[in-house]
Amino acid sequence: MSKQLKVFLRKELNFRLSSVSQRSLDAQASNVYSILKDLPVYQRAKSVAIYMSMPSKEVPTLSIIKHLFGDDKFVFLPKCFINLNEINESASDKYITEKSLLNNYYEKYYLPVDFDQDCKPERNTMMFFQMNSFDDVLDLKPSGKYKLKEPSGINQKEIFDSQIGLDLIIMPAMGYEITNKNTQIKRLGHGAGFYDSFVHKLHRQSKLKATYLLGIGLKEQLIENIPYEKHDVYLDGLIVDDIFYESTDSSYE
Repeated sequence: MSKQLKVFLRKELNFRLSSVSQRSLDAQASNVYSILKDLPVYQRAKSVAIYMSMPSKEVPTLSIIKHLFGDDKFVFLPKCFINLNEINESASDKYITEKSLLNNYYEKYYLPVDFDQDCKPERNTMMFFQMNSFDDVLDLKPSGKYKLKEPSGINQKEIFDSQIGLDLIIMPAMGYEITNKNTQIKRLGHGAGFYDSFVHKLHRQSKLKATYLLGIGLKEQLIENIPYEKHDVYLDGLIVDDIFYESTDSSYE
């Protein structure tokens, strides 16, 4: 029942967000950064992971990413992998490169993975790589299911290999819900499970357990009655347009 309700909510939100103008998107993104820059958790943070936004229907992040570099943060961007076992191995050298990246990743943080056998890692996997400059961000090429600009992962530091640690993750979503007098902040993702899976991996790494989970969103993304499933992760904080909400209970099972 929860899955069906999530599908329904995503369709409703997709319709609602389709009507948000670019002017409103840009204005709300500006408001989000105005709140973000004054948050103690942001001011203390040395390293920040953030998403590359889609062209519409969510807070644009390019200007925020530019501010991150201006604020002397170490910046990490995500690269998403969608079950490489389903990709034709003869497709391109890109397959071999991504196969190698994932193989190394799973050998370090899971069980060894043999892609040549009928052995499949998690269906969807997300890795974060450090970006050296804003110009490097601008030079990224669209990639993956959502055709967003992603790091290649080649000669770039992956967050679990970095000695920097990760202080703050700025996360996207389809919708958010503030529950129980701000005690919990629920997040409705796009359904692929990238962030829920990554956060659970993150919390298994002792040096990264204290990472603050911050959602950013449009005012049109606030909804009610998001169903909870055991893999879902609550947020520590949420900025919606020009309002900041902070949870008193961000625990997850």
